[in-house]
Amino acid sequence: MPRLRQVWSHFRELPRTGADVMSHGDLIPGNVLVTGDRLSGVLDTGGFGPADPALDLVSAWHLLQPGPREVLRRTLVCDDLE
Repeated sequence: MPRLRQVWSHFRELPRTGADVMSHGDLIPGNVLVTGDRLSGVLDTGGFGPADPALDLVSAWHLLQPGPREVLRRTLVCDDLE
């Protein structure tokens, strides 16, 4: 547990370049409804609230293959921390 606390403390000290935004918090494939090739709904919005915008990037790692994932990172100008 002491090692985990040390690592967590380090993560909390990493630089932040922006303010929190409204975030879904659990945007994974099971919570995204698609009809054809269009988004038709989002489920499980109980965690919706202010958070680091990088949190919703988790969905890219679940929903996209490596090529499209890299396009998204370039488009959003994500740094290596994100």
